[in-house]
Amino acid sequence: ENTDGIASVTVFGGKERSIEVTYDLAACDAYKITPSQIRNAINNNSRNRVFTGYLHDSKKQYFVHVTAEYDKVSEIENIIVAPGPVYLKDVADVYFGVKEEETISRVNGLDAVSMTLVSDSQANKIELSHRVTEEIAELNKKLASKDVEIVVQTNQAETMEKNIDQMIDLALVGGLLAIFVLWMFLKNFRIVSFMAMGIPVSVFTAFNLFYAYNISVNSLTLVGLVLAIGMLLDNSVVVLENIYRLAGKRYDADLAVTQGTKEVMRSIVASTLTTIIVFLPFLFSSEFMIRLLGDNIGVSVISTIIISLFVALLLVPIGAHVLLKGKRSGNIFYEKVTTNNRIIQIYVLLLKSSMRSPASTIIGAIVMFFLTIFIILAVSVNSLDEVEETQFSIYVTMPTGSTLESTDLVVADVESRLAEIAEKKDLVSKIQEEEAILTFVLKEDYKKIDDRTIAEIKSDVEGRVKNVGSAEISLTAPTSSASFRGGSRSGTEGFSNFMGIGSNSERVVIKGEDFDVMKGVAEDLEYYIEDLESIRRANISVASNRPEIHLYFNQMLLTEYGINLGNIASELGSFSREFTSGVNFNQGTEEYEIIIKQKLTEKEEEEKTEKGIEDLQRLQISNSQGANYDLKDIADLVYASGTSSIRRIDQEKEIELSYSFVSEAESSKDLLEAYRMEIDDIVSSYKLPPGVAVEVIHEEDQFSEFYFLIGAAFIIIFMVLAAVFESVVTPFVLMFSVPLAAIGSFIGLIVTGNSLFNANTLMGFIILLGVVVNNGIILIDYTNILRKQGHRKSRALITAGLSRVRPILITAGTTVVALFPLAMGTSEYVGAIGAPFAITVIGGLSLSTLLTLVFIPTLYAGLENAIDWMKSLHWALKIGMVIVFVA
Repeated sequence: ENTDGIASVTVFGGKERSIEVTYDLAACDAYKITPSQIRNAINNNSRNRVFTGYLHDSKKQYFVHVTAEYDKVSEIENIIVAPGPVYLKDVADVYFGVKEEETISRVNGLDAVSMTLVSDSQANKIELSHRVTEEIAELNKKLASKDVEIVVQTNQAETMEKNIDQMIDLALVGGLLAIFVLWMFLKNFRIVSFMAMGIPVSVFTAFNLFYAYNISVNSLTLVGLVLAIGMLLDNSVVVLENIYRLAGKRYDADLAVTQGTKEVMRSIVASTLTTIIVFLPFLFSSEFMIRLLGDNIGVSVISTIIISLFVALLLVPIGAHVLLKGKRSGNIFYEKVTTNNRIIQIYVLLLKSSMRSPASTIIGAIVMFFLTIFIILAVSVNSLDEVEETQFSIYVTMPTGSTLESTDLVVADVESRLAEIAEKKDLVSKIQEEEAILTFVLKEDYKKIDDRTIAEIKSDVEGRVKNVGSAEISLTAPTSSASFRGGSRSGTEGFSNFMGIGSNSERVVIKGEDFDVMKGVAEDLEYYIEDLESIRRANISVASNRPEIHLYFNQMLLTEYGINLGNIASELGSFSREFTSGVNFNQGTEEYEIIIKQKLTEKEEEEKTEKGIEDLQRLQISNSQGANYDLKDIADLVYASGTSSIRRIDQEKEIELSYSFVSEAESSKDLLEAYRMEIDDIVSSYKLPPGVAVEVIHEEDQFSEFYFLIGAAFIIIFMVLAAVFESVVTPFVLMFSVPLAAIGSFIGLIVTGNSLFNANTLMGFIILLGVVVNNGIILIDYTNILRKQGHRKSRALITAGLSRVRPILITAGTTVVALFPLAMGTSEYVGAIGAPFAITVIGGLSLSTLLTLVFIPTLYAGLENAIDWMKSLHWALKIGMVIVFVA
């Protein structure tokens, strides 16, 4: 706990040393002393250091402190507990002992002491993990002589560090591959080396913006950096390519640099704006997790891309000027794109033929898009990726009011059932009243044992732990648990499920005001849903009613006997056979809690009996004069039941019924939809009582805000392009790159078996919106420049295509190649989070780049021809066409 960065340490199991005050009930009765009076006496004679004021004497000021702490057992024994005087030692024995166990811990069935370390939210978890590991190593040296060893069973920081290290490696490999692609096109070591310097300049400068926005380097920011690394060269390539194109035409260095930069300035600024503007809608999201994605990935992409724009507009022209002015400038090879190249000949042929029949080309692209949509609807795509983790948790929830002993018996049964699983390395159990959590740790080579996946092992575990007593056992944290989640999903699990990792539970939400009626509806629906063969488990977010005893006092008797409720509460707090005094005993640097307990007879010790209702009825309550009365004389004791907690969302009571489908549903979209229809039918056919509303929330519903973000980003990009080009036609043409990119993304995700519906792919789609229009911007912007110079429309489009085909292929190639390592990442969360994200961008950008070079010029020419034709029509025909279009 003293390690900087550790917020708390929770200990499970073991016996904790304490000071025990064991009172003799017969002696207490003889002196008319109650256990509550013993506790009050111990409390009243102990005070932590308290400042009480100042004392001025002889021009000095003294600080007055009161300190009364126990540091000797005799001090406790000599406390006066009643007039006489009656000392505590007269009615109780005081000695060192051990507290009653409140938790139990086992590892592989053997007793152990487990500690859970929780880090501070501001701490660097990886550095903290290293410090704690070093501290444990030092402790093990001291404990070696006692045959005790501290073993780290699980360490989240190790997984985090492993994923971050692989992400950094993938970013480096991606950057090197992007530079290699650049060299393949430019074939000039000096130019490529100069261009490559822009990557570290942009990345390391962007880290300053990370610091300014209080964003750490984590898996999400690294995903953004991996994407950005391939795009960092885009602006620089376009500028340098245009400068060297003009230099190849024998422009002098000054003119080539100034004119070359000026010609592409608008296009690269527009491209940068469209890339970063897609993150603007994230600021207005009401979902915390979506804002988290936008903050981390958005800041990493935006900061690096903005720096790369300044590099392209300032450093690249300066560097190009130095190279062109240098002594070896004559050795620089100015490669031109000519029609002698076979690939260029095919491209020109395709472009010309498409422009001759634009209607066929446009219809063909639209048909391809809808055909892809049809394939998506027909093909079953798994919507969740099971991360190949090395451990998972098993949650045991007992009926409310269960004792530690009864929970321990159930956990022992679970442990015995799981003992024979071959892939098990360790099984760590942490047990407390009403609930327990078991951590199932897999062997490193578990896949080689029986060739089973993590999902198959989990399914085996679920099958083995069915029907264990009255316990509810699940591999997902139950919503009814106070310790596991506090009534809602845990942050880590919720975020993992949101990102499409693990196994999401679908849910039915019951809302209303009468909680008992709502609970009845939830229990009915749980019964009907759980009875379906398609359901693996169902769980209500409300714990079972806890058994309670309500005390109803006779106010007249309380007044007559002079008993106040404070005395009653104090005596009830001392009713248990063992309870805390609330005071600690200090011995050197150690602190021991002072525990008060009743001295038991041999029979009571042997039977380990607890106090019952009859003992509670006979509980002695004292009044202000010292007279004692039985509790049953002043109160009626009634058995009852109560609710431990009530969940409210927006001031409205809510119960959540979560359920999971069988594993077959995760691999078949048709089966999943059929199972969902069964749930919808059950809910819709259930007759709801007045004042209760029910909503069925399916897994994809949590991404509805993503669809809004995609629409908002689409509109914002259109507005930016309209402002940059001062036209409505040009952005309309450029936005047709989006469905072309969607075709490539869908195909890539289907072929690789990745989900179309999780935060990773949807985030990839949003970023893709801003990236895919960049190629069209470069192409159409130069077309407009040529048309202003007097070129005919068709000639300008073909010339622009020939001039911009190389920078378009280079920029798309560097981005795609830089993302390939991320798409093939294998670490737990790299493969599950980064791969779908990368595949979405790779598929979309690859296909859209190839189709953009032909489709965008064709659509541009066809649309302008259509506009010119409409302008030539009579105004009456124009009005008629508008009416038909609107209709």
